[in-house]
Formats: sequence, C-alpha cells, structure tokens
Amino acid sequence: MRKKGKTGQIVLNMIFIAIAIAYIAPLMLVISASFTEEKVLAMSGFSLLPRAFSLEAYEAVFRNPAQLLWSYGTTIVYSVIGTGLSVLVMALMAYPLARSNFKLRKIINFYVLFTMLFNGGLVPSYLIYTRYLHLDDTIWIYILPGVVTAYNLFVMKAGYMSIPTELIEAGKVDGASEFYICFRIMMPLAKATMATVAFLILVSKWNEWYTASIYIENPKLYSLQYLLQKILNEAQFLKQLSNEAGIVANVQDAVPLENLKYAMAVVAAGPMLVAFPFFQKYFVKGMTIGAVKG
Repeated sequence: MRKKGKTGQIVLNMIFIAIAIAYIAPLMLVISASFTEEKVLAMSGFSLLPRAFSLEAYEAVFRNPAQLLWSYGTTIVYSVIGTGLSVLVMALMAYPLARSNFKLRKIINFYVLFTMLFNGGLVPSYLIYTRYLHLDDTIWIYILPGVVTAYNLFVMKAGYMSIPTELIEAGKVDGASEFYICFRIMMPLAKATMATVAFLILVSKWNEWYTASIYIENPKLYSLQYLLQKILNEAQFLKQLSNEAGIVANVQDAVPLENLKYAMAVVAAGPMLVAFPFFQKYFVKGMTIGAVKG
C-alpha cells in the first residue's frame, strides 16, 4: 500500500510539473523571441534561448523614453486609484445586498444584473462622458466609469454571504453599528474575496487601451497599452510603406516588427507578473467563494 501511495504521489507530481512547464514555456519563448534578431527569428523560429542576441526590439520600444515613462506613470496612477476606489465602493455596496433583511435587496440585485446583460452602447456613453461629465482628456475617464461592475459586485456579495450571520448578530448584541460591522467584522473576514476582486480590476485597468483611443488626445495621458499599440501600428505602417515603395534594407532593418511584438508583451506584462504573487494566496480561495455562492 505504501509503494502504491508513493507511486501515485510521484505520478501526481510529474503531472503538476508538466502543467507548470506548459505555463512557463510560452513565457520563456516570448522573452527569448524579444531578444532575438528579427531575421533569425523569421528563419529559425522560437527557441528557449536567443540564437542571435539583439536589443533592436527594445530600442524601438524605448525610442521615446520620456513618453514611455509618462504612459507608465499614468497607467500606474489610474490603475492603483481605480482599483482601490472600486474595491471600496463595491465592498460598501455589496454589504447591504448580502443582508437578507435589506428591503430593496431584490430590486437593486435585478438592476445590477440588468446592467450586466444590457448597456446603453458606445454613442450614449460617449455623449455622457464628454458633453455632460466632461471626463474626456482627463485621467478620471479611466477611473470613474468602471468603479462598479456587476460581476465583481456579485463576487463581493458572495464573499459576504459566506460569512456566518451569527457574527453580525453578536455585533448587534454588543451595540455595534452597521458601519462598525461592515468595516471591522465583514471586510476583514472577506479579505480573500476583496483581494481577488482587486487583482481582477487591477489587471483590467492595466490592460486598458480602448478608452485612450476614444477619449484621450493628450500624449501625457496615454495608457501604456495604447502607446505600445501605437508603436506597433507605426512600425507596421513603415514596413508596409517600405515594401510598397520598393525601399529595401535601411527602412526595413530599422523597423523590427516580429520581435517588437514580443518585446512589447514583456514590457506590458512585467509589472503584473511582479504583482501577482502578492494576490496569489487569496486568489484561489476568493474565486472558489464567488463560484459557489450566488
């Protein structure tokens, strides 16, 4: 029986190692491709180590370092502020929705669910944000429109509902107010759910590019993803122009395209790879709570 147990454990460990390699290998290939010369990459394909080391892709990305730093700073600011504000607002909103004695619970739940299934569309949103709220070309356009999202609100609500109601009743007996129960009892116990929601919002904010393409004209307010997309589009345009005009060597060699894509992926994903370990211990627990409770 012990031998069978050890054999089963070894097989299980091998399966987990294979799964880990399946996740890590693509990341290593992307990093390797970003440091490989474009011609060599096109001829030889991917490898775990660069066959011909080159920094040409990163030189193209960092060609305008001041603009890149502005975009990094803007993205960090609105990602952190937007995530913190969203978690706070949804934590406060989810608390009464998780209480069975809240009279407007069903009405507000239906309203939130309705907004998750249907929305007003791009044109009405654009008119409201620009003509009435005047959020265009400001950093608040990244923060305020997405403060509350239906899915994350329901996950937060499920986290509260997993907490025993006896704790709320005990707080009431001791004379605790609703604010005290929410901030000092419910929120600390729902820390895993809040951290999970915070990470989901942070990733969504960090990957934001569509908002900048519609509402932002000031280059200092470009998001990082939008700036990288502009760099890639310009590189594609220059390469296409050089091909159509019959210009060889100089223009094409100055605009690496294939490895540029992978370099931008590394530049964009790096901070999120650093942030994920801080949320990892809460992530699985928080998502499990959100999946089980409705």
